[in-house]
Amino acid sequence: MMKRNWKRPVVAVMALSLVAAACGGDDEGNGDGGASDVTVGIGLTDAGTGDFSFNDSAAAGAIRIEDELGASTQILTPSKGQEQQNLETLIGAGADPIVAIGFTYESALGTIAPANADAQFAIVDSVVPGDNVTSLVFAEEQGSFLMGALAALRSESGNVGFIG
Repeated sequence: MMKRNWKRPVVAVMALSLVAAACGGDDEGNGDGGASDVTVGIGLTDAGTGDFSFNDSAAAGAIRIEDELGASTQILTPSKGQEQQNLETLIGAGADPIVAIGFTYESALGTIAPANADAQFAIVDSVVPGDNVTSLVFAEEQGSFLMGALAALRSESGNVGFIG
């Protein structure tokens, strides 16, 4: 069984929190603290928005980044097989950090990240090694277990079913 390193995602979240706090204001009084100079790139899966999952969460996060931090975002949805082109487009547009949504970006990010060592990347639901890549993986079984326990506690008949 592969042991996942929990430290990198925690450090990434802490760092993002610090960046958010630092962008809260400055001595000049314009309130953006330099965040307006930041472009966050987001590469969605080919399903695009409206998936009620990671893509929609990423799009909602982009709105918060713009509203709360004053940074800009660029969101791209690839056609099948165009993930590397999307990452190259985001790099070319000066986006940093770049978040790749989904395992379909794994191969492309494995190529793009080493060639762009000054940029920071994150990938959801996959592991890509690299000093400038944060892999955001989740222990799905833990949430599923909790939902099963909740269902059992709420059951009046004592029967709980699951279809996977």
